[in-house]
Amino acid sequence: MDESKLSLTEHLTELRARMIIAVAGVFVTTGLAALFSPELLDYSIQPLLRVLEDKARVETLVIHADEERAAALATLVAENPRTRVGAPLVGFDTLRSLAQEAVAKKNPVDLVLVSSAALGEAGVLAADVLAGIEPPPYVLYLVPSKDDPLVEELVLDGANVILEPPRAIALSRHVRRAAGAAGKSAAVDKLVVLSPLDPFFAYLKIALVIGLFAACPIWLYQAWRFVAPGLYRSERRAVLPLVVSSYGLFLLGGCFAYFTILPFTNSFFIGSASPDILQQWSIAQYLTYSAVTLLSMGAVFQIPLVMGFAARVGAATSAWFRSFRRYMWVVIWFVAAIITPPDVISQSLLAGPMMVLYEIGILWSRVQERRAAARPVEPDEDEEDDLDPEPGAAKG
Repeated sequence: MDESKLSLTEHLTELRARMIIAVAGVFVTTGLAALFSPELLDYSIQPLLRVLEDKARVETLVIHADEERAAALATLVAENPRTRVGAPLVGFDTLRSLAQEAVAKKNPVDLVLVSSAALGEAGVLAADVLAGIEPPPYVLYLVPSKDDPLVEELVLDGANVILEPPRAIALSRHVRRAAGAAGKSAAVDKLVVLSPLDPFFAYLKIALVIGLFAACPIWLYQAWRFVAPGLYRSERRAVLPLVVSSYGLFLLGGCFAYFTILPFTNSFFIGSASPDILQQWSIAQYLTYSAVTLLSMGAVFQIPLVMGFAARVGAATSAWFRSFRRYMWVVIWFVAAIITPPDVISQSLLAGPMMVLYEIGILWSRVQERRAAARPVEPDEDEEDDLDPEPGAAKG
């Protein structure tokens, strides 16, 4: 078939054939990804789980009369994966000033470990100093032996007492109690399903997203093959490098979204909720949100190639892109403000790479203009055929 003289119906037939091949490629890669969907699902939700686990950590303070023992106790407590231990405090005065700061700034304090050596003889307990912090911290007193005369007083006062140094298993029990008192139970860092079909569709959705990324060379190549008949032969030879570059940028955009955009946006959305609200994340809704983010960033990273191609075919020039720069930057920041949390860091993480990509696109479009200017005029194949003498024609 002479591709240079296809009718509209033949063009549509060609487009359908290319689309069938592209869709078939996506089906094949999706099927292969479905074989590993449990592992892929676990990996895909890690950005959210890491944020949830971080928010569910028990904010812990350690107070001791001796600086070295305070540091050693803080190191021991920090070995528990559910705790986040602040700088060890020496004496009650430091605890009092920190408690005042926590009340003023509403900093969470979930667990306080107090050595009996830091109490002194004034009879003031840590609960008295920590009054005003909401929710009230879980206070655990450490005593050197069960025969310590302070034990009876603390027990009668309803305080929690443990031997110093604490055993890991005993400490874990109190950490769980402190987490429960602070509303940070282990279920907080889990995703939920809202229907019996949610797990199945979650596996299907993650397999489809991975399949789209894996089949990217196939459907990009088919798209280029569809437009190839309208290009010069020198431009057709650039199809393979363009497909490889486009695939690399698509993967780079997805990785940027996974390792940068998702952690920051997840942290913002989780942290912006009121402490009175129990947050339960649906796996179906989160996968939809993350899939849209990954595919969108993959498409955004195609900006340099699109600009270069537009300059190559004469649809735009690098000078026009430069003159439009200030308006494009406004559009970029506007888009970043819409799809990211309202803080400068998150917006910069999205707008910054997009601005860099736009500048790279200007440079690349300039390169393509020079190549187009240096390219000799190539007659179409039909024109070459018209110039050739017919077989058997008489020669002058």
